[in-house]
Amino acid sequence: MTVRTVDKLLIGKAYFNSRVQEVAIAVDRGIIAGITKPSRAPQASTVIKVEGKRIIFPGMVDIHVHMRDLRQEYKEDWYTGTLSALRGGVTLIIDMPNNDPPMDSIDRIREKKRIAESKALVDYLFYLGYPKDLAEIERAKGEPIVGVKVYPEDFRRDLTPLIFKCAEKGLSIVVHPEEPEELRRDKFGVKAELIGVKRILKTLRNLNHVKVHVHLTHVSLREAAEQIILSRGETSNITFDVTIHHIMLDHSAYEKLGGLAYVRPPLRSAYDREYLFNLVRKGEPNAIVTDHAPHTLEEKMKDEPLPGFPGLEIAFPILFTQILERRIPISAVDLYSYRPAELFNIAKGSISVGNDADLIIINYGVERKVEPEKFASKAKYSPFKGWRLRCDVEKVMIRGTFVYESGTILVKKGYGRPGRRFKCRSSWNEA
Repeated sequence: MTVRTVDKLLIGKAYFNSRVQEVAIAVDRGIIAGITKPSRAPQASTVIKVEGKRIIFPGMVDIHVHMRDLRQEYKEDWYTGTLSALRGGVTLIIDMPNNDPPMDSIDRIREKKRIAESKALVDYLFYLGYPKDLAEIERAKGEPIVGVKVYPEDFRRDLTPLIFKCAEKGLSIVVHPEEPEELRRDKFGVKAELIGVKRILKTLRNLNHVKVHVHLTHVSLREAAEQIILSRGETSNITFDVTIHHIMLDHSAYEKLGGLAYVRPPLRSAYDREYLFNLVRKGEPNAIVTDHAPHTLEEKMKDEPLPGFPGLEIAFPILFTQILERRIPISAVDLYSYRPAELFNIAKGSISVGNDADLIIINYGVERKVEPEKFASKAKYSPFKGWRLRCDVEKVMIRGTFVYESGTILVKKGYGRPGRRFKCRSSWNEA
């Protein structure tokens, strides 16, 4: 009997089944083909032993990213943005549609896809902007689109037709929950988010017979998060995420950093931050995201600074540093890998047979600081500047190929491609 030889075998400590254990991960034809004890590992053409203070993790999955490009290439492009992702151990991103021009048609999505195909280093998927004509959603089949993004300005429209159309086509609806009229009165206020969340939840209760996945992104307030968590008993199709900055920073950062720390929703009180951090500790959110949103330094230093900052390179190192310091359990990694992948049925995010062989090797025997001037992103600033990091992403594998090692890119521009997805749609029903 001939024993099949797999392409690669990684042996060492790995985050598998919610804990770190010694395993052998068989990789064949870009897919995870098996996970066994090292003593039962199959034959392999290449064997990689992961030793010392190193752990194998699944590639991270960031479902809220702004790659810019197009007419905003001066802020970020698909090469610098996805290199940032690589450095941070992120192997798939989902890009937001508020580009210039906005991605509210399939033709524009196809234009974005052509740019990504020529520049991206990691895999990707897209959100479609709320189209003026819902017929655009009919054309989404076959495109790497996972859902439709609803921004505050879209709240002026009746969301019911969109909900029915997305339910029909199996697309998610991702909502930035802030009421536009309240935002106009006070962009730093808390009422806009709470009103926006309550409005969405009321709409879903009224349409509870419609099976559509609605995801509320960058929830920043304790009261808003409580409303969502309480609603889970009434609306099984609601999920939410929190950002790395809303769980780690509060509004005191504005006193020191001014516009550099301005983000939307704004950084909140220490009370809100602590509550969100504890939610992460308990695994309540469905995902952690960066909302990676680069601007030029000049745009951040204006009297009216633009909201957002880069985050892809440091989100996982910040998160894992909190784990090493025992502030949160290691299962919090799932919120930046397995759980977001599951929301959109992406074949990544966990060390599981059948998933893409997206793996990262981290070294937790190092100590360094956040140095924004060394970011791959075009945005060389961060509210986390000077923060201590107790790990480093040494190697990144995407679809069975090592694409990054110790600062060196091992593939050409355009290696990234649309993320592979499973056909089932069950995970959010159990959210």
